[in-house]
Amino acid sequence: MDTGGGSNFGKATKTFEVYDVEDNPLKVYKTQIVNGKYKTTTEEICDEDIDKMVCRVMNNEVVAISTKEITEENVDDPELGESIVGQVSWSVNGEAYSCDELVSEQDCRDDRNTSRVLIPFKGRDGDFVSVVANMSNMSQNTNQKQEVMRMFRVTKPSVVITPQNDDIKRKVLGTYTTLRGKKYTDESETNFEIAENSTATLSAVLYPEFLNSDEYNISYEWYINGTLYDTQKTIQYAPSADSHISVKAIFSQDNETRRALRDVFGLLESQTIPESFTQTIQLDVIKDYTKEESEADVIATVSHNAPIYIIFLLKMTLAIAVMLLIPSLILGTEFSKENMK
Repeated sequence: MDTGGGSNFGKATKTFEVYDVEDNPLKVYKTQIVNGKYKTTTEEICDEDIDKMVCRVMNNEVVAISTKEITEENVDDPELGESIVGQVSWSVNGEAYSCDELVSEQDCRDDRNTSRVLIPFKGRDGDFVSVVANMSNMSQNTNQKQEVMRMFRVTKPSVVITPQNDDIKRKVLGTYTTLRGKKYTDESETNFEIAENSTATLSAVLYPEFLNSDEYNISYEWYINGTLYDTQKTIQYAPSADSHISVKAIFSQDNETRRALRDVFGLLESQTIPESFTQTIQLDVIKDYTKEESEADVIATVSHNAPIYIIFLLKMTLAIAVMLLIPSLILGTEFSKENMK
């Protein structure tokens, strides 16, 4: 039977929308815990730099993924996205995935999938996780399907000691030349130099970058030559000699988050204990030899430019002093001999 009019009713067609990787239609948002359950926030993550291509997440981090931009107006809308896509199903690493109202009463449904899903990322450092949204938009004339994927990478947090002023420089290890003949300077990542009598300002920068936000419970311990020096994120230090500097960053989850991970996703308490990460650098003090050279130059200049008669007077004064000193020594010796008799 001819349906006429070019209708494809009853025929499944699959479309592949071409988009720039930086404009992935799957958006990622932070979550928060309310009364023991998760709720999507309006703060988007993984929307800058390399995270646009591969979103870096931490082990045990719970994020929300949506097929529609979340705003203040629709963040509490339980039907978010239903007008955008007729139906959606989710898969994680090729396995079907869904969340229910035990995870989030706002974002998830017991009887169907929505265009938003909350996923706990669990894995080892470097593990890749693919999240796919299979969307369909059904009407009397169409049955189109669209598949959109977003890549994630489980990333262990790290800390990097970063100079914040120009007094401290990276130690130059040498130079290297490319095949095209262009030369580059090879600078050390962990060895630094600073001029004597200078002060270094150092900051502990965390990766992924969002950990630097004040909302995360991060504490710091700075050690200089093995001795605790400070507990701030940024320090100032004026070295008097070569120094061994290290920082330890400690990431802790609050008890409410740990309870939610246990009760909602079944994580053991031992899996959510505080985690620490460190970095160590060597800071060498470069002595300022130009000061000593300048003082020697002043003396040499005065001696060279002094008038001849001043030099003559200095020589005469020295000669008279010697002539007076020698008789005194002789007389003193004779006097001592007489007393001994």
